[in-house]
Amino acid sequence: MSNMHCLEDVALIAAPSFRSRAYLQRLVQIDIKIGRVLYFPGDEAEWDGDTEFAVDVAADGGTVRFRPGETVRETARSCDLVVDELPNRDINSEPFIDFLERQPEPVCIYSGFGGVILRRPVLTRSGKRFLHVHGGRAPEYRGSTAFYYSVIRERMLGTTAMWLDEGIDTGPVLKRMKYPCIDGLEVDRVLDAMVRAHTLGEVVKERMATGQFSAGRSIGVPGVTYHVIHPVLKHFALRRCGLIDRDTA
Repeated sequence: MSNMHCLEDVALIAAPSFRSRAYLQRLVQIDIKIGRVLYFPGDEAEWDGDTEFAVDVAADGGTVRFRPGETVRETARSCDLVVDELPNRDINSEPFIDFLERQPEPVCIYSGFGGVILRRPVLTRSGKRFLHVHGGRAPEYRGSTAFYYSVIRERMLGTTAMWLDEGIDTGPVLKRMKYPCIDGLEVDRVLDAMVRAHTLGEVVKERMATGQFSAGRSIGVPGVTYHVIHPVLKHFALRRCGLIDRDTA
């Protein structure tokens, strides 16, 4: 771990979730050590499948490795990374904003709980910029579970790295990527986490190469905001591309 490159101005706001686990594991894989982890309280997500996945998610000859059962704390210990407890699960609350104001890192990678929209007070008073990787190519696919609709329409999963604002996936875009569907791989807990982690890794590598994060840009094309997909439509999307969900894994 001594050969890791330090990115001390960045913190990861992490939940006890598979996506947060994939994010931190990917950063470690590409030899990046961030400033700290800010960890939401809550029960750890339980894993009951294979120990590790090694997948060329971008179909570019590279491999992303993911151990779903390895918690954020365990990964952090492996690289002597500080983990600080967040005061609660409500990022828009006054205690949360006060806590963020006291943290030294100006950039926070946001990997919190789903369905949360950051409000103006935390965006302006915390003094932080929030980097988010959305599971969909915005603005064409905005909102919750948007990637399922891209599976149905285009047989691909999309991601968008963006700076969060008050809208639903409307912030300035740093990078957009497309990923192939992979037969027999569970989406919600594995593939979605891995492709978002890969996109995050690409953005962070660019940051290391240039010395700063991109300011992002507005993508001037029409977009649609999707809401939580109906289970029947989700099942159709999964069968269309040979994907599986946790109930059939």
